[in-house]
Amino acid sequence: KRFFHTVRSLYRTGCSTIHHSIDDIGARFEYQRHPGKWDQTFANLKSYQRAQTPNCHLVLYCTVSFFNVYYIPEYLEWARTNFPEHKIILNMVHYPSHFSIKNLPPHTKSTLSQRFKYIDSKKYNLLHPQSIKTLIEFMGIGDDNLELMNAVKEIRRADKYRGEKFEEVFPEMVAALKNQA
Repeated sequence: KRFFHTVRSLYRTGCSTIHHSIDDIGARFEYQRHPGKWDQTFANLKSYQRAQTPNCHLVLYCTVSFFNVYYIPEYLEWARTNFPEHKIILNMVHYPSHFSIKNLPPHTKSTLSQRFKYIDSKKYNLLHPQSIKTLIEFMGIGDDNLELMNAVKEIRRADKYRGEKFEEVFPEMVAALKNQA
């Protein structure tokens, strides 16, 4: 309740735009935003939505990375269902570079490009309608096997420290990484 009143008072100040950095949903959000809790984050987003006024615009800001790229279609559907009035910005991660989607293996990029090819951008409230096309183009810039190995090494280190398992949270991405054409 106190959070809602804080949000409401923020809106009364005449704010223009509030960006919510939400890179994924559910367990994948919690993995990427450790120690964040999805249920609390979702409730906070809903509070912002309920308190929204005409002078304040809300934006879902999704940084696309090694972790969430496979799930972008699901993310877009979630946003359309739960926050249809919110604009969506898809931003590419550049640093740390080992989590950049441009360093994915060619076979994974091909799988992802096929997934994204059928996304109808007009269905979603994308701030930049060409975002999906830009994502595919960015992914195709190049690949660096050393950076991919650094990503795997960092994921294993973080999993060990946090008691988590990338494979359990992102099984479809793991399959996309393993399947070679």
